[in-house]
Amino acid sequence: MSEELQRLIQLQQIDARIVELRQRVLSIPDEIESQAESLEESQDAVEKLREQADRKARIQRQLEGEVELLQQKLSRYQEQLMDVKTNREYRAMQKEIAGVRAQISSKEDEILEIMLALDELEDQTREARRLAQDRASEVSARQQELETFVAHSETNMAGFEQERNELERDLPESLLEQYRRIASVTNGQALAAVSDESCQACNVKLRPQLFTEVKTGLKIFTCETCNRILYYVPPKVISRARWKAGPIWQAMKGDSKNPKPKWIREDLEYQHFSRDTGQKFENQIQQDDLILIYWPGPGNRIYMGLETAAEEGPYELPDSVLGADRWPYGLRVKSAVWIPDPQQGISHGIARRHVSLPQTWRRGLERADQWRGVDWLIEEIRKRGIKAERVPSRSIAKK
Repeated sequence: MSEELQRLIQLQQIDARIVELRQRVLSIPDEIESQAESLEESQDAVEKLREQADRKARIQRQLEGEVELLQQKLSRYQEQLMDVKTNREYRAMQKEIAGVRAQISSKEDEILEIMLALDELEDQTREARRLAQDRASEVSARQQELETFVAHSETNMAGFEQERNELERDLPESLLEQYRRIASVTNGQALAAVSDESCQACNVKLRPQLFTEVKTGLKIFTCETCNRILYYVPPKVISRARWKAGPIWQAMKGDSKNPKPKWIREDLEYQHFSRDTGQKFENQIQQDDLILIYWPGPGNRIYMGLETAAEEGPYELPDSVLGADRWPYGLRVKSAVWIPDPQQGISHGIARRHVSLPQTWRRGLERADQWRGVDWLIEEIRKRGIKAERVPSRSIAKK
């Protein structure tokens, strides 16, 4: 790769880091405001509980005053009871006394209920005050952390800017102007990697001649579709030691009722899972883990292959991803090795020569720590009299 192209790649990486830091710094005031609002909500919760307790305490005092007046009234009635002359007057006075006692009992019950409620509110207020204090400590620590990050970011950005200026000084002005012009209309992505003979920015396959020239890295070439400057990324080689080390996951693509008539590029980009399986294993697969899969093909045949996880997963796919309606969980993968026979697939099932699949394969995704790698798989297939060989994934994609 030419020095100019290497400098352009470094320049784009530095620009991306500067943009990332600037965006993060610009978002910090909003985060600080959000932290302050959450603290205010915690303090408001304490204040609301205190106001409830004050209202109930006022009602309690009012009821206690009413009970005291009723007690005085009851005392007068009891004194008057001694002075009555007739049975009729006596019964009427007894009725009045009973009514006052009923009112006193009712209000005392209300007072008791309020006292219990006040005890509960006191506990709630104590807990809310504790949470508010904890939240205040968290907010203070977080704000200090954010302020420190801003200070460090300013220092880092100054360093990046200096490094950027040094790179720009070593680049021809015409090339630097081309880089700036492309970056201005591509959201800062003036360069695009080339992998699997395709531009990874627009996913359009390059002409064979252009791909060959880009691989040399001796000159500057641009994508004929998106106009980005291209640079070649060699495929990652997986050693036999990595295959044996694991972890290797087993998975099935599709089902025998809907066999795949031929391979297309999208087949090699995602590994799909059902909702139950995806939720069960969500985020357990790590980047660069191996996935040993099979997929029913035409004529009661299957494809077998080894993929590498390009990211952590599986995770729930957006509706825009092909196949997400039937298999809503997925994982972006990179094809490593596929093992077909010359007739597009490995014979199995009712075919005369067949491969007996392990039972775990039929249960969907399973962890397979004991597998010894794809070399073992090839050997097992060959033992059954079936030709099996390693074939680059792009060969299958063309069929």
